[in-house]
Amino acid sequence: MDGKIKIGIIRVLTLENKYDLENHARIIDENGKFRENIEFVSRCIEDQPFGIHDDETLNTAVPKIVKLAKQMEKENLDGIVISCCADPGLKEVEKEVKIPVISAGRECSEEALKLGKKIIAIGITAEASEHLKELLGNNLFDYYNPQNINSTLDLNSKRGRKSVVDSAKKAYRCGSDCIMICCTGMSNIKIAEEIKSNVDIKVADPLESIASKIKKVYDL
Repeated sequence: MDGKIKIGIIRVLTLENKYDLENHARIIDENGKFRENIEFVSRCIEDQPFGIHDDETLNTAVPKIVKLAKQMEKENLDGIVISCCADPGLKEVEKEVKIPVISAGRECSEEALKLGKKIIAIGITAEASEHLKELLGNNLFDYYNPQNINSTLDLNSKRGRKSVVDSAKKAYRCGSDCIMICCTGMSNIKIAEEIKSNVDIKVADPLESIASKIKKVYDL
């Protein structure tokens, strides 16, 4: 591991299983082929068994994320990834640490804006957040919360996957030219691949976007 860049990945869903905890790191690595250059260190915040899915869970998570980010900097990590499309604590973390901070929502929105001008965002919250509206501006064509999807855990079923794909089909029919996936849990189940096999539309995926940003920040 000597000589490798060390990047901390902050998960906002509390996970006890090490394999599950490190899954975002594996997907980011797969999309960026970083094995030779980067060591990922995955940690999760405490007491968030359903992750972040509304204002209450977001506000509760922010101080935990800031605390974990500061701890990672003290451990001499070279960067931090906030692996959540709500970008919880992003502004606060950037004020508290001096190392680069990469965050799923910001990076995915930048990718979506490169791909299209009529972006339909698909997420797990009931409505589009003000943060998402700021990120996409007038290019936010619409926002969909798939049927029966209220937290990231609801994605781990055939019904959950179908509901997301059905929303993508609806987006296409409504004239969207790009879908922005607004939940890293959707990246976690690689739903972008399934969407593109069913719908002729461009898809901005948060974990893929994080991989692209890492390449840019660390000149890889």
